[in-house]
Amino acid sequence: MPVVFGAPGRYVQGPGELGHLGACVARLGRRAFIVLDPGTDRRVGQTVDDGFSACEGISKPVFRVYDGPCSERACRGLARACAQLKCDCVVGMGGGKMLDIAKAVAHYAGLSLCVAPTVASSDAPCSALSVLYDDGGSFDKYLHLDWAPDLVVVDSAVIAHAPTHLLVAGMGDALATYFEAQACRESGGENELAGASGVAATALARSCFEVLMADGLQAKADAEAGELTSAVEHVIECNILCSGIGFESGGLSLAHAVANGIAALKGVRVPHGLAVTYGLSVQFAAAAALTGKPLGDDEAHALAFCHAAGLPTCLADLGLDALPKEDLHSVAVRALSCTRNIGNVLYALDEDALERFLRAAR
Repeated sequence: MPVVFGAPGRYVQGPGELGHLGACVARLGRRAFIVLDPGTDRRVGQTVDDGFSACEGISKPVFRVYDGPCSERACRGLARACAQLKCDCVVGMGGGKMLDIAKAVAHYAGLSLCVAPTVASSDAPCSALSVLYDDGGSFDKYLHLDWAPDLVVVDSAVIAHAPTHLLVAGMGDALATYFEAQACRESGGENELAGASGVAATALARSCFEVLMADGLQAKADAEAGELTSAVEHVIECNILCSGIGFESGGLSLAHAVANGIAALKGVRVPHGLAVTYGLSVQFAAAAALTGKPLGDDEAHALAFCHAAGLPTCLADLGLDALPKEDLHSVAVRALSCTRNIGNVLYALDEDALERFLRAAR
């Protein structure tokens, strides 16, 4: 199996970068179709518009403020609007939903793509994946794109002043990156690009763990104080870039499979990063029980970090300790159906065993 490595074409991060978005996007096209939600438009829309106006050689962008579903029907409609307005590139701004919409719009329109996340709550911005739902909000399908975004622009000042719990959720998503990539590499399994993980992806995945151990708690404290420090900058890059490449090119395992199982529960809404963190604790519990080996130093440090940062490691931390047995069983069934992720688990695991570890995780 060949090593396959994917990454965005260019990554730019720093305070005030949304004001320079026009100059960055000019590399992709001359008339941008910018998809954003109403809140993002109120906060930074004028800054972005002013930045485009200051750039020579590009047209005034088309802003499409959108607050509807992230469905295939809606995204295809936006792609048609983009074509009718003769735009030649797509920009997505906001949180995960808006970035998924922009990715799908660019895919259906056949245009280049820039994403500009305004939170660092997950590692999705750099990935070649869009999650689509039906018009009622239920999961529909994963839209696998041909390429990762051509450009990712991260305004660290905007992200630092977003609610801190979103940054912490992103730390949880990033924390799992190293341990899942390690499982993928040790099992000889597939990464998310249907190839083998190589040296570069493994190193980036490891860097997520190292950055969080060094700077994670300080970054949380600094963000809570409203300060943009080097620790916050490092964690933003870790959450978005290192983890984004690390999970896609390094591979996923049980932690994300469990998170997918939780996401499939009707009436339950757990932020992705928190579900992944809990899934990592389940991964540790299963590995220790089924291999007979105690947790290593890295795993112990990861759990200690979760407890100190307020990240969940058990069902009670998610508010799901009273989850009915049939729902917990459905989480196990759904997790085990994630065949690529489960293919990177180093031990045999069935529904009953996984259900036990879902409760045993601490």
